[in-house]
Amino acid sequence: MKLPVAAQVYSVREQAEADFGGTMQQLAEMGYDGVELAGLYGKSAGETIMTPSLWTRPPMAGAPRGRSGRSRTPSIP
Repeated sequence: MKLPVAAQVYSVREQAEADFGGTMQQLAEMGYDGVELAGLYGKSAGETIMTPSLWTRPPMAGAPRGRSGRSRTPSIP
């Protein structure tokens, strides 16, 4: 059984800021099953998931904890 592996986009944030779509394409070509976003890289939430066909898993996004202390880390469908 192959476990899915996602890339943390923070590790390539400079490339993602310069060319988001191209960076996502390169990560997919490298064999990653999905990505975890750490920000939107100057894009809207809709623009960051414009290439769902690249991933076998939906992109994830990290968000800071709110005042309640609960995590607000949503899955972006």
